[in-house]
Amino acid sequence: MNRLRQISHAAGLLWLLVFAAYTVRDEVSNPALWRESPPQGADGNMLEDRRFSDIRRALPDHGLVGYVSDVDLSSAPSNTRWVVAQYHLAPVVLVSQNPGSSSPDPRLQWGIADCADPSAAAMVARSAGFAMVKDFGGGVWLLHRESK
Repeated sequence: MNRLRQISHAAGLLWLLVFAAYTVRDEVSNPALWRESPPQGADGNMLEDRRFSDIRRALPDHGLVGYVSDVDLSSAPSNTRWVVAQYHLAPVVLVSQNPGSSSPDPRLQWGIADCADPSAAAMVARSAGFAMVKDFGGGVWLLHRESK
């Protein structure tokens, strides 16, 4: 009976390893996906913290804030940008306002642009109904809702 238990544990561990390898296969084998993720340094968390620290002080203390990006957030690797931004800007809650995802939400008076290509920030902000307020560098912009 002990031998049967060892075999079942080994089989379970093997299944777990195969599943884990299959799950990360696409991200590891496709360097193009890496470029869509936020930049990482020796300490990626510290780098992202610096990237968002100044804009965090410019945002409201809490509430909903629009989030726009030039990266399609519908895929898991790209969605990492939004998750990282949300982590560093909490307790503010980021609401995606990317072009094509939904119509601009007029309740969102403030927003941020988090762009892989900083030159795209103005276009994605305008298409979501925001005006550019301040460039915080690294593709991060403070936005405010345009009044109509």
